[in-house]
Amino acid sequence: MTATGYVGTTEGAYLMISLSVQATLWADDFVVSFAPQSIAPTPRLGPIPLSFFGMHVENFLLSQLLNSGFEPPYASIGVNNPISGNIAVNWYDNSSWGVSNPTVTYSQDTTNPHSGTSSQKVSVQTMPTGTYVQLAQSLTLIPGQV
Repeated sequence: MTATGYVGTTEGAYLMISLSVQATLWADDFVVSFAPQSIAPTPRLGPIPLSFFGMHVENFLLSQLLNSGFEPPYASIGVNNPISGNIAVNWYDNSSWGVSNPTVTYSQDTTNPHSGTSSQKVSVQTMPTGTYVQLAQSLTLIPGQV
C-alpha cells in the first residue's frame, strides 16, 4: 500500500494505521520516502535554495522512521485494560480513549513476518461507533531524505 501527502519543510507528521472496524491486522516493513512532484495548488513558498535541504538534520531527533520492521524488543502497553498487549519499541497506541473504548490487543507475531523475525499483530475485538484503533509513530519529515 502507498499513501501520498504533502508536508511542508521540517513539519511534524504521523505514520499511522487507523482501524474503525473489528479486524486483525499484521504490520511489517514500513518505508517513508521523499518524492519531488508538483502539488496543486502549489504553496507560495518562493524559491528555496538547494543548500537548505539536508542542513541541520542532526537537530531533528525524530527525523527517521524507527523500527520500521517491528522487530524486538516489544513493550507492554497495559494489562487488564481495553487496550493492552505488547507493541514494538518506537511505536505507540493512539486509539480513542473515552467512555466507549475500543478493545484491542497488540502482540508480537513471529509466525507471519514479511521479513525479519517478527511483525506487529493488532487484534480489534470491539469497536464502538465513533472510535478508532491507531498504531502510530511520529516523525519530522525532511525534504530530500529517506
